[in-house]
Amino acid sequence: MIIENALRIHLLTALTALVGNKIYYVTAPQDVETPYVVFFKVSELRSVTLTGTGDTVNARIQFSIFADTYYETKQIAEQIKLALHGKCQETIGGAGGVSVSCQYEDETDLYESDSLTFHCAADYFIQFNE
Repeated sequence: MIIENALRIHLLTALTALVGNKIYYVTAPQDVETPYVVFFKVSELRSVTLTGTGDTVNARIQFSIFADTYYETKQIAEQIKLALHGKCQETIGGAGGVSVSCQYEDETDLYESDSLTFHCAADYFIQFNE
Protein backbone atom coordinates (compact mmCIF):
# COMPACT_ATOMS: atom_id res chain seq x y z
CA MET A 1 0.00 0.00 0.00
CA ILE A 2 1.31 3.48 -0.78
CA ILE A 3 1.72 5.97 2.06
CA GLU A 4 -0.93 8.36 0.70
CA ASN A 5 -3.57 5.65 0.68
CA ALA A 6 -2.63 4.49 4.18
CA LEU A 7 -2.83 8.08 5.48
CA ARG A 8 -6.23 8.67 3.91
CA ILE A 9 -7.68 5.44 5.33
CA HIS A 10 -6.25 6.23 8.77
CA LEU A 11 -7.57 9.80 8.77
CA LEU A 12 -11.03 8.80 7.54
CA THR A 13 -11.47 6.93 10.81
CA ALA A 14 -10.28 9.90 12.88
CA LEU A 15 -12.07 12.67 10.97
CA THR A 16 -15.37 11.22 9.77
CA ALA A 17 -17.41 13.15 12.36
CA LEU A 18 -15.80 16.42 11.26
CA VAL A 19 -15.35 16.13 7.48
CA GLY A 20 -17.15 12.96 6.42
CA ASN A 21 -15.17 11.36 3.61
CA LYS A 22 -13.86 14.68 2.26
CA ILE A 23 -10.13 13.95 2.48
CA TYR A 24 -8.39 14.42 -0.88
CA TYR A 25 -4.98 13.94 -2.47
CA VAL A 26 -3.34 17.12 -3.83
CA THR A 27 -6.55 18.96 -4.78
CA ALA A 28 -10.24 18.94 -3.90
CA PRO A 29 -13.11 18.86 -6.39
CA GLN A 30 -14.15 22.36 -7.44
CA ASP A 31 -17.66 22.11 -5.99
CA VAL A 32 -16.78 20.49 -2.63
CA GLU A 33 -18.41 22.00 0.44
CA THR A 34 -16.43 22.86 3.53
CA PRO A 35 -15.06 21.50 5.75
CA TYR A 36 -12.55 19.29 3.94
CA VAL A 37 -8.88 18.28 4.00
CA VAL A 38 -6.36 18.13 1.17
CA PHE A 39 -2.92 16.60 1.68
CA PHE A 40 0.23 16.17 -0.39
CA LYS A 41 3.88 15.25 -0.11
CA VAL A 42 6.01 18.41 0.13
CA SER A 43 9.34 16.60 0.04
CA GLU A 44 10.90 13.20 0.43
CA LEU A 45 14.37 12.05 1.45
CA ARG A 46 15.39 8.44 1.04
CA SER A 47 17.99 6.77 3.20
CA VAL A 48 21.35 6.01 1.60
CA THR A 49 23.60 3.13 2.59
CA LEU A 50 27.01 1.96 1.41
CA THR A 51 25.25 -0.42 -0.95
CA GLY A 52 22.86 2.13 -2.42
CA THR A 53 19.50 3.67 -1.66
CA GLY A 54 17.69 2.18 1.32
CA ASP A 55 14.00 1.50 1.81
CA THR A 56 13.42 4.13 4.51
CA VAL A 57 11.69 7.32 3.38
CA ASN A 58 11.44 10.54 5.39
CA ALA A 59 8.59 12.59 3.92
CA ARG A 60 7.18 15.97 4.80
CA ILE A 61 3.40 15.84 4.34
CA GLN A 62 1.18 18.92 4.45
CA PHE A 63 -2.47 18.69 5.46
CA SER A 64 -4.49 21.70 4.32
CA ILE A 65 -7.72 22.10 6.24
CA PHE A 66 -10.49 24.29 4.80
CA ALA A 67 -13.57 25.36 6.78
CA ASP A 68 -16.07 28.19 7.18
CA THR A 69 -14.76 29.15 10.62
CA TYR A 70 -11.36 29.44 12.23
CA TYR A 71 -12.57 27.23 15.08
CA GLU A 72 -13.48 24.41 12.69
CA THR A 73 -10.02 24.43 11.11
CA LYS A 74 -8.41 24.23 14.56
CA GLN A 75 -10.72 21.35 15.62
CA ILE A 76 -9.81 19.35 12.53
CA ALA A 77 -6.09 20.18 12.90
CA GLU A 78 -6.20 18.92 16.48
CA GLN A 79 -7.85 15.64 15.42
CA ILE A 80 -5.16 15.12 12.77
CA LYS A 81 -2.53 15.73 15.44
CA LEU A 82 -4.18 13.20 17.77
CA ALA A 83 -4.32 10.66 14.94
CA LEU A 84 -0.71 11.07 13.78
CA HIS A 85 1.68 12.79 16.18
CA GLY A 86 3.79 10.43 18.24
CA LYS A 87 3.05 7.32 16.22
CA CYS A 88 6.23 5.24 16.41
CA GLN A 89 6.50 2.21 14.16
CA GLU A 90 2.74 1.78 14.11
CA THR A 91 0.87 0.38 11.14
CA ILE A 92 -1.79 2.62 9.60
CA GLY A 93 -4.19 1.92 6.75
CA GLY A 94 -5.58 -1.39 7.95
CA ALA A 95 -4.64 -4.74 6.48
CA GLY A 96 -1.61 -4.40 4.24
CA GLY A 97 -0.98 -0.94 5.71
CA VAL A 98 2.24 0.98 6.18
CA SER A 99 4.39 1.11 9.33
CA VAL A 100 5.05 4.77 10.15
CA SER A 101 6.66 7.07 12.66
CA CYS A 102 5.06 10.53 12.69
CA GLN A 103 6.10 13.86 14.13
CA TYR A 104 4.11 17.09 14.06
CA GLU A 105 6.18 19.97 12.68
CA ASP A 106 4.07 23.15 12.61
CA GLU A 107 0.94 24.78 11.25
CA THR A 108 0.09 28.06 9.59
CA ASP A 109 -3.28 29.82 9.79
CA LEU A 110 -4.50 31.43 6.57
CA TYR A 111 -7.65 32.97 5.12
CA GLU A 112 -8.72 32.40 1.51
CA SER A 113 -10.41 35.67 0.54
CA ASP A 114 -11.58 34.41 -2.87
CA SER A 115 -13.57 31.53 -1.35
CA LEU A 116 -14.17 33.17 2.06
CA THR A 117 -12.80 30.13 3.90
CA PHE A 118 -10.32 29.63 6.68
CA HIS A 119 -7.30 27.48 5.87
CA CYS A 120 -4.91 25.79 8.29
CA ALA A 121 -1.79 24.18 6.76
CA ALA A 122 -0.29 21.56 9.11
CA ASP A 123 3.04 19.87 8.33
CA TYR A 124 4.21 16.48 9.56
CA PHE A 125 7.39 14.47 9.14
CA ILE A 126 6.47 10.88 8.40
CA GLN A 127 9.01 8.09 8.19
CA PHE A 128 8.08 4.81 6.52
CA ASN A 129 9.55 1.95 4.49
CA GLU A 130 8.72 1.20 0.89
